[in-house]
Amino acid sequence: MIRLAEAMTRMHCQDEVQPKHVKEAFRLINKSIIRVEQPDIHLEEDDDDEMPIDGAGDAVNGHAEVPTVNGIGAPEGGAVEAAPAKRNLKITYDQYKQISNLLIIHMRQEEEAAEGSDDSEAVGMRRGDLLNWYLNEISGDIDSEAELVERKELVEKVLDRLVHHDQVVIQLASLGPQSKQDGGGDTQVEEDPLLVVHPNYLLED
Repeated sequence: MIRLAEAMTRMHCQDEVQPKHVKEAFRLINKSIIRVEQPDIHLEEDDDDEMPIDGAGDAVNGHAEVPTVNGIGAPEGGAVEAAPAKRNLKITYDQYKQISNLLIIHMRQEEEAAEGSDDSEAVGMRRGDLLNWYLNEISGDIDSEAELVERKELVEKVLDRLVHHDQVVIQLASLGPQSKQDGGGDTQVEEDPLLVVHPNYLLED
């Protein structure tokens, strides 16, 4: 793994091995190893972007004190409840591959249909359209609205992993009207981006 990390460093024309090179080397080695039994997939919720409440570090036993302003103090009890813990979603490797294969097969079918059409700008598939297609496919197995919300959250996490971790699905950048912009006018994350399957990806059996 050390040699592979050094090779990654040279490939990026850098002199020192960075943590990202080691992580990429580990990922490549991990992908190349054939396992008889695959571990479960952890789909953690990305709540790291949320800023903590000021004074949260002074919390005692899960409660934080609220300062008094103009003689008005905290509500009865003198404390507020701490934020709930981050939820951890976990599915088996077989379940993950089943969902991801369904998404990828459908995306490739749509891409092949677009290549045969006269519309030269037809490329990729909108994230929202892909999620709606999947939920419609499994609608017969859903018995309640709560289960629908749960399954939607699950497939969103699977799709995020395919984009950011496995790098099987590519999220295309766009400057269209659906792109969000910050205060300086720079384009950030698109609300409903176009997705395409990596051209070198081979579907696993």
